[in-house]
Amino acid sequence: MLTVTSADGTTIAYRRLGDAGPAVILVHGGGQSGRHLEALAAILAADGFTAYVPDRRGRGGSGPAGAGYGIATERADLAALMAATGAGLLFGMSSGGLIVLDAARHLPGVRAVAVYEPPLSVGGSTPLGWVGRYERELAAGDPAGAAVTAMRGTRTGGPLLRLVPRWLLRRALSAALGAASAPADMRAASAPADVRAASAPDAMGARPGRRRLLRVVLWPLRRLDRRRSPAAVTPATGAPAAVTPAAGAAGAGAVTAGAGAGERAAALRELAATMGLDARLVADSEGTLEDYRDLATPVLLLGGGRSPRYLRRTLRRLAAVLPDATLTVRRRAGHDVPTDTSELREFFQRRSK
Repeated sequence: MLTVTSADGTTIAYRRLGDAGPAVILVHGGGQSGRHLEALAAILAADGFTAYVPDRRGRGGSGPAGAGYGIATERADLAALMAATGAGLLFGMSSGGLIVLDAARHLPGVRAVAVYEPPLSVGGSTPLGWVGRYERELAAGDPAGAAVTAMRGTRTGGPLLRLVPRWLLRRALSAALGAASAPADMRAASAPADVRAASAPDAMGARPGRRRLLRVVLWPLRRLDRRRSPAAVTPATGAPAAVTPAAGAAGAGAVTAGAGAGERAAALRELAATMGLDARLVADSEGTLEDYRDLATPVLLLGGGRSPRYLRRTLRRLAAVLPDATLTVRRRAGHDVPTDTSELREFFQRRSK
């Protein structure tokens, strides 16, 4: 793990994949850490790029968000990483797209930018009504409930997350996050004396009969997640292996690869607690669409036909105002880290010559 120091003294950790070729920085989205983009970075490295993947503030090996966190904070962090690596090619996933688009407007040395469905808000187009409840649930020590609120509020968790009852989703995520994430009164009411979810990695925090019912009811969700990413499901519980309301579940298993159950739970709880930071970036983006009319930097806009309508609409709006933009939407894709990198590779190769 490499590190760089941002302007305010905060440590930003990052990984490097590849050791030759044009330098590209990959910025992850909400509910993620840099490990979510390592598979994409590995593909680019194999194609001749040197890929740098940071953990944004509050995640992984990087320092805390700090007071006054906002888009300017992320801009300063990215500027420090660009100076340390010499990278001029930027990719941003979801809210990471907001960061790299902002960087293209404000930072020197940005040669090309590619983004996957940045949730730039135009007249309140990106939903933020979920934030109040999310913050209350976090304050009450319920990160699983907060994560469900964020996933449903941003509408990025797929249709099954809207159809499955909230209590089922919360229970499954509580198992993935560890029993310590559930309020004490709920744990006492739901777990029998001989079941200790904190020490049993396959415990669902409920009696065996209910655990079997949960697995049956959540089976379609687990199957869908496996289609999207083989590593995106926690096998023991059937719960999503990472909470990614602003960026999908692709590559989610990488966030805790090789870690024990306690480490996995701690990492997932950490990510659940960062979703409010991405909401601040969305709020900062409100009213900035017209500012991009003067951006000369080439921009590749990527999206999926199965993503929420507001994200697809934002891509079209950006395509309409950016002077040098290319829009590509894959019909069968959703709000996930792209697995087909052909457009991204060709776009960066053209701009690195």
